[in-house]
Amino acid sequence: YGHHRDLHSFPTRRSSDLLFSMRRVGAMSRRSADHHGTGDYDGGADHHGAGHDDEAALKVLNTVLGGAMSSRLFYQIRERRGLAYYIHSSLSLYNDVGLFHVSAGVTLKKVGEALKCAVAEIEKIKAEEVPDEELDRVKQNINGHTDLALEDSRRVASLYGMRELLHKKIKTPEELTAEINAVTSGQILDAARKYLVDSEMKMAVIGPYKNGSAWDNVFRLS
Repeated sequence: YGHHRDLHSFPTRRSSDLLFSMRRVGAMSRRSADHHGTGDYDGGADHHGAGHDDEAALKVLNTVLGGAMSSRLFYQIRERRGLAYYIHSSLSLYNDVGLFHVSAGVTLKKVGEALKCAVAEIEKIKAEEVPDEELDRVKQNINGHTDLALEDSRRVASLYGMRELLHKKIKTPEELTAEINAVTSGQILDAARKYLVDSEMKMAVIGPYKNGSAWDNVFRLS
């Protein structure tokens, strides 16, 4: 307290923030910009909104891929290879559209390797069914978070209020849990192949890059 420094005198960060954003927006595009040593990568394809038949399968898909600390992206990129200080995926479901999103914070020198690894995990989940043991563990994780949320009155109000306002249909926690438990490995595989499509994905890297040519041979999905 009582002291300050010019912001420009602080050392430049030497990391990149990578962002893959899956949404149905047509052809793939790239953006790059100088941003004080920080990169932001965005790649994407959108899907249907909340209440769609694939909602539960997408929730499980998200948790398998990067929605938990035991997820594939977290293990392969952060724990096993040490390429990122954070990596996660998230699923946003709106009234008429949805967004599947993967982001990571990566050291600048390891951006390419991290991207290749992330793409490999996306390809894998599109090619193989999730093993039963992993699927059971993921369902327990999702249902456990639902149970914990019910201990917070604000989150309970949000659960019921948002569904009533946006979807005109309230689902009880028991119904939500039953939907998750009913998801099969085949449904997850179908959802991955349906929504994680290369022609519908966007990616962007924001960092000290003059153009996007460095990523031409990295972001390639089948």
